[in-house]
Amino acid sequence: MESSMKPLSLDFNQYYKSFKLFLERSTEHECMQKFIDENLPDVIASIGKKGGSSLNVLGVGSGSGKIDLEILGKIQSKHPGFFIHNEVVEPNPQHISKYKALVKEWNSGPNISFTWNQMTSGEYEMQNKKRNESKKFDFIHMIEMLYYVESLHDTIKYFHSLLETNGKLLIVQTAVNLFWKSSILTLMKSSWPSKKKNMFFWGFFLPGLTTTFMSGVEALGKWSRKNLYDGGYHSLWRKAGSRFLSSCLFLDVHKVLDEIRMKYHIYELSSIFDITECFIEGNENGELLLDFLTHIVDFRKTAPADLKAEVLQCLRQPQCSREENGKILFNNNLHFIVIDY
Repeated sequence: MESSMKPLSLDFNQYYKSFKLFLERSTEHECMQKFIDENLPDVIASIGKKGGSSLNVLGVGSGSGKIDLEILGKIQSKHPGFFIHNEVVEPNPQHISKYKALVKEWNSGPNISFTWNQMTSGEYEMQNKKRNESKKFDFIHMIEMLYYVESLHDTIKYFHSLLETNGKLLIVQTAVNLFWKSSILTLMKSSWPSKKKNMFFWGFFLPGLTTTFMSGVEALGKWSRKNLYDGGYHSLWRKAGSRFLSSCLFLDVHKVLDEIRMKYHIYELSSIFDITECFIEGNENGELLLDFLTHIVDFRKTAPADLKAEVLQCLRQPQCSREENGKILFNNNLHFIVIDY
């Protein structure tokens, strides 16, 4: 860990600016809108108690609310006449303020109410346990927030426990190649003692294993090298994440779900993120985007020179991005993971 660097999650103002710019430079919201329009209606069709007339919805890490309101709109259209109570968990006060402003502008009708919790998911869990509360929800969504939790296993297990009968938990995160991931895990289990199976292995030994494994698969003619790449974030964080200040645990969501033996479905949708400005020295937008990619405040100014060079080199690799019409487009593909009650 580099002592001069500061986690982006601790600076709400910087995070807000970098996240806002990320949305402007990426097709993230368009990707999510596509899922909401084309896949979400089928996902939420069966939620709710039999014979019931109300639904409880929980958004964990709701941000400024734009996607939340799109989701709520789909739930309203799929369950007309139902009363919906929407509970929000979001630690950033700027996001909460913007969310409330959007709600005032939104023509939602009288059958929907909101509860606001300005806190992290961990604080929300502690608050509920302290109050001995176990409110159940018909639909829970956790959109791109598992990067910030201390324990994937405990977080997923807790919020899954809040599902009502027929409920659904939606997790959205950057895509990981499941075929590649499961095969590497199998190789690890067969080749290494248990004490070796940790993040040190992933950060230090995996590059060599990856090359060996890809060559073997390509020799079989079943897959091409590009088919085995993860999303850009996973490639970046596998390469340099051990020196970042945030947890790399988000790499293992699918592994955790398998270990807990939860039934889930995955939808993968494509998304891109223009990171061209990251390679322009002194470009203010580029610096904000690097902060967002690494989750480090003022990354270009505070990171050691070798780490900066490593990150910028990694970002230009085909595992992370491609060049098109003079732009460097980062692979921001998303996994929409739907977990059943």
